Amino acid sequence: MKLPLGVRVEADKLRSIQDGSAPGLTFFIQTHCKVRIPLPGIQDSRQILAIARRDNIPIGLLKADYSKAHRRIPILEKDWVYMAVVILGAIWLNLVGTYGVASAQYYWGQMAGYILRLLYHISTGDRTSPHFWRWLIIYVDDLLAFIHLRVFWEEATLILVFLEVIGAPVNWKKVHIGLHNVFVGFHIDAKLHHFALTLIKRKMLSDLATKL
Repeated sequence: MKLPLGVRVEADKLRSIQDGSAPGLTFFIQTHCKVRIPLPGIQDSRQILAIARRDNIPIGLLKADYSKAHRRIPILEKDWVYMAVVILGAIWLNLVGTYGVASAQYYWGQMAGYILRLLYHISTGDRTSPHFWRWLIIYVDDLLAFIHLRVFWEEATLILVFLEVIGAPVNWKKVHIGLHNVFVGFHIDAKLHHFALTLIKRKMLSDLATKL
């Protein structure tokens, strides 16, 4: 199956896309994936902070981004047939996960899950202590950690050092630490427990409503 090559214009770059939906390949891949990867939304962040408020636990936020995450995962040779793209008449094979192909997240998502589970098993202190309070969620390649404020700097540093040690492709310029953050298009204020759409998201929805 040959995938059309396209380009998506983003704020800071042009992203190449091997469009798996045009020839119907996306549907084929999705129907043959044995496991679907659930992705968290703003409702998960609201629930986490609601639990923290109930237990009177102050929270700090750590956000990290995995750089080119999908393309770090090699594809088994038996699946290369689903990763072909035509460029100027020549057929090229993507040997790693590729943006625009449905299976890319399937492969990377498994690795992301492994890393997430490892992060729950490390701590600078006693993991049975009431100060060991940590929730971790990941949306595609964006990681968000909710950490007890009393041990925030120690735990946040440990998480980042651990990711560096295991070779996780962290995009360091996108690491953000504080009481507020932006995740999946929403601004999250961990101190006031407020949530709001970002200006960019509001404009997108406003433009869409105008067209409709």
